[in-house]
Amino acid sequence: MFKIKQVSPTPQDSKVKATVHSLVTGFVGGVMATMCNAPFDVVKSRIQAQNSKSIMECTSTIQALMKIGRTEGLAALYKGFQPKALRMGIGGAVAVTAFEAVCEI
Repeated sequence: MFKIKQVSPTPQDSKVKATVHSLVTGFVGGVMATMCNAPFDVVKSRIQAQNSKSIMECTSTIQALMKIGRTEGLAALYKGFQPKALRMGIGGAVAVTAFEAVCEI
């Protein structure tokens, strides 16, 4: 998240603009992190949902990624993306803004 903030121009003329800039960069960072993490979160949930008494369909992350991609399509790896992206985006925005506010004290 902070790398995004470093490469984007920071407004120096207004405290409000600087705060909005922090909120936006934190939100973008949170959504981008979710884009990278979502397929692994789906795989984790699928592996956890397997019945331990039956034969395990997937035993590794790569195997599960490949199976879901082949049988259900790549969009299946991003099930539940929108609510998670919104949650993580808001969390990232609040985290970056709060961190910068604390550092200014």
